[in-house]
Amino acid sequence: MRTLPRFERQSRHYPTAWPKIGGAGLQTGPTNVFLSEEFRDRFKPGEKRRAYAGACPGLAVVSHSIALPNYKISTCGFDRLQQRFFELNRDGYAAWRYVNGVLVRQDGFNAWFPTHLYPTVRPSPNSPVVADARSILITLPDSLSAKMFDEKFDALTRLGAIDAWSMTEDGRQHCAALGVDSDELRRHTVYPGWVTSPAWELCGFSTYSGADRLIAICEQILADHIGVAWTPALR
Repeated sequence: MRTLPRFERQSRHYPTAWPKIGGAGLQTGPTNVFLSEEFRDRFKPGEKRRAYAGACPGLAVVSHSIALPNYKISTCGFDRLQQRFFELNRDGYAAWRYVNGVLVRQDGFNAWFPTHLYPTVRPSPNSPVVADARSILITLPDSLSAKMFDEKFDALTRLGAIDAWSMTEDGRQHCAALGVDSDELRRHTVYPGWVTSPAWELCGFSTYSGADRLIAICEQILADHIGVAWTPALR
């Protein structure tokens, strides 16, 4: 029997509606839609992307404080994963938070890395979305640009964002019960010239069930774009 990571075991002890990428109603699991003649006729391979879950020591401290694993969920170019994490470390992504109205930098946000992903269900046959060790590889249809895909991806993963969750009644009560200031979850990146940007991509995420959700989100965006219905395979 699979042993859950400590964060997953610990989080089950709290009656909290955890934030989940894709939203609570997202269907996951393999689908046979990519075997259909309809899909094969409509899908013409285009640009490739990667989806990843980024981790760092600073975010691990935040995860421990609220007993919920958090990762940076985003995408990058197919051959830019290493470069993207160099940029995150250079910029100290999400290192800053407001304390009594003053921006304060916290340690541990300059050692970002793409974490391992462990999907728990079998892959969809012939899927253009494939799990790699540290990312999800996505082949877009030629009619879907990276920008269009990222906009849809961000909207769905944003449903699991911890900053938004921290302002809900569930989030506030949970943080209060653990003695955590919910402002800790609303983080920022400060760029040269004191240009401040909210760190909107930090999400509640499991490297197991969350990986299944990440794959399902990507598959459903592609299926919807080319006009075929994504439905889970019968088990």
